[in-house]
Amino acid sequence: MLKHLAVYASFVRVSHSVFALPFALAGALLAAQHTAVTWGAIGWILVAMVAARSAAMGFNRLVDARMDALTRGRRTARSRAG
Repeated sequence: MLKHLAVYASFVRVSHSVFALPFALAGALLAAQHTAVTWGAIGWILVAMVAARSAAMGFNRLVDARMDALTRGRRTARSRAG
């Protein structure tokens, strides 16, 4: 179980999640014009954003394993998650 979790985690690009964080925080900034945004809310926004991106990227790797297997030189879910 732990091995499968480690493999799934290897499918996720942290840099992609970090790149998307400013967009989530810009949404919080826009929301702050209409309602109070607390530090706790910002924390939950960050957690939700990173969790959603990580889940989506890992799921995409698993779903596209067959397609990725046809492309040489790419890291595939099929070769690791087997």
